[in-house]
Amino acid sequence: MTQNNNLKQKDQVVAGLSRQSSQADKETSIAASVGAQSGGWVAEVISNQSYNHYNVRAVELGEAGSSPIGTSHEMTAINVAESFYNEGSLALGTYVVLSRVGVNYVFYAPV
Repeated sequence: MTQNNNLKQKDQVVAGLSRQSSQADKETSIAASVGAQSGGWVAEVISNQSYNHYNVRAVELGEAGSSPIGTSHEMTAINVAESFYNEGSLALGTYVVLSRVGVNYVFYAPV
């Protein structure tokens, strides 16, 4: 009889753990990006186009201690840290993380 009670208790413990596991599985967090693309990528500021609009070139990051390698992919991006009404003053050669918002590429780099 004691052995039978032990088996019931073990079954109850396993069933309880199973319920806890299935409840925990229901709580999930998901980070998604529109268009199933990464959230951002690294670029180097090449020149100031006008105001806070800059020409940037995407770069690939290598191993630690190595310089980023520029790709041929150049685009115009907006520095949202600067005024939209004054000429931009971000130093050329600055590395930034770009994101795409709608049809524009944007980054935030305080001057």
